[in-house]
Order: sequence, then structure tokens, then C-alpha cells
Amino acid sequence: MAGDPLSVLIGRQLSSVEFVQDYVQLHFDGPTLTAFIPPQIHTDTEVHRWGDCSYRNALCGCITEVVRGTTVRSKDSLQVTFADGTRLRISLSPEQTPPNLAEAAMFSDGHERWEVWQP
Repeated sequence: MAGDPLSVLIGRQLSSVEFVQDYVQLHFDGPTLTAFIPPQIHTDTEVHRWGDCSYRNALCGCITEVVRGTTVRSKDSLQVTFADGTRLRISLSPEQTPPNLAEAAMFSDGHERWEVWQP
């Protein structure tokens, strides 16, 4: 996928969140973003991180929110911004990645096209 493969999410809603042991899958009615590095959830007033008591509720609170924009910055981060201003940020920084983790995130557009990001 050339350019910003996440741009196909614009106008779609987050339909479900799946917690799978130590990673998260975000489903957008077809496309799926798998975050092996859990996303931070940025609101106007807070940042929720994996392990915070508020993390699950903050992430699940994005369900039904419509994607307004996406950004991919190689070796920095992936970001999904919702219409309400909430942002999901997945780090692609090698410095913030556990040494045994080969992939930071993986994306399927729902039509057999895949993109994998390494830290």
C-alpha cells in the first residue's frame, strides 16, 4: 500500500476492540489494525496508557467514533484521529520497542492487502 494505507479508515467507525493477551486489534467494519505495541489514547485532557486502570474504558469508549484522519510517520508513530478529537497513537520508535518484538503494528484493509510496520 503506497502513501498512508490507514487513510482507507477515514469516514469509518471503530466497530470493535479485541484484547488478545499482550496486543490489541481494532476493527473498522472490515479493515483491522493490530497493535503489538498498545496504542496510547489521547483526549483533550488525558493520555491513557496500557496498564492504566482507565485504559480499557478509554479505548472501548472510541467504539462507534468515526475516523477523521490518519497519519503514518516512519520510525515515529501511527495515529488515528476520531471526529471527537480523540487520538490513538502507536509508537514505531525503535527506542520504545521491546527487543523481542519484530513488528509494532499490522494493518489489513479487508481486501487481502496488508501492511506491516517494524520499529
